Amino acid sequence: MNLFRLDASILPGTSVSAELADLVESEWAAVHPDAPVVRRHLGTDPLPADAWAYAHTGNLTPEPDRTPAQRDTLALAGSLAAELEAAEAVVLAVPLYNFGVSQHFKTWVDPGRLGPRPGACAGAPKAMDDQLIDELVCRAQAEGLQLTGDGGGCCSS
Repeated sequence: MNLFRLDASILPGTSVSAELADLVESEWAAVHPDAPVVRRHLGTDPLPADAWAYAHTGNLTPEPDRTPAQRDTLALAGSLAAELEAAEAVVLAVPLYNFGVSQHFKTWVDPGRLGPRPGACAGAPKAMDDQLIDELVCRAQAEGLQLTGDGGGCCSS
């Protein structure tokens, strides 16, 4: 079992979302003391702001015609997707700024859902979509977590 933790605060020393994530991670680590925790901090180590554009245009461009920037960004996008897909538990410490998530978080989400996915079936969509959200909701519900708001339905498998 492993945990993926994503922090996105631009003020890591005073982040309430990070404090909440610390509590969740601490409780999780108490139950899974030997399990690895993979961390990514978008506030202190942001992704390139143009990552989404290069990943999107790279997906629309035939492989031989892709620019080096498109190839590099699609490789990054693939690693972001793999990082999340490899996790058995996920903590997203994402603050709201002006009633929305930060550009750092959006920059992480968009390329990751556009990246190539190892093991994907031929002809299957490359983008992570509502299935990922449904899977996260299912896992949370299976652990007994109460979710608020409209969530995805629990998977049958």
